This record gives sequence, C-alpha cells and structure tokens, in this order.
Amino acid sequence: EKILTVIFLSVNIAALSRVILPLVTETSYSGILDGAGGLWIVAYGLFLVRFYRRSFRSKNYFKAQFFSKGRISLAVQSIFKGVMVV
Repeated sequence: EKILTVIFLSVNIAALSRVILPLVTETSYSGILDGAGGLWIVAYGLFLVRFYRRSFRSKNYFKAQFFSKGRISLAVQSIFKGVMVV
C-alpha cells in the first residue's frame, strides 16, 4: 500500500538524517532534530489514519469475535459479562 510505504520511508529518512546530516552539513543539530521529529509526526499521523478503524473498534466486536470461536475460557467470559463464576 502507498500509505505504508510513505510511513516507512519517513521513519527511515528521519533516522538517517539524524546521523548523516550533521556529518555533511554545517546546519545546527537542533534544526536537524526538528526536521526528523516532524517526519516522525507525519509517520505516526499516517499510521493513525491507516489503522484507525482497527484500533478503535467497539467491545462488542471483540466479544463476538473471540467468544464465538471458543478461544476464551468461561471465567474470562464471565468477567466480560460482569458476573464472576466461582
């Protein structure tokens, strides 16, 4: 996907710029860090845009997905339902 490519490129460019740019240019290191930080903000923002739905689904989806497949024990199911089985 194109958005994932942009995410990974921005992270790699940010990391490389923190190492390489101070060696080849006379610019201030704080300016380089600001630029690298901006690329990280872009990467995390795009990550949030790309995976928003997957990250913030409702609890009902979680319950239906795992309880129907029998992956969670009865004790854990009772905690989610609000009843403790002893």
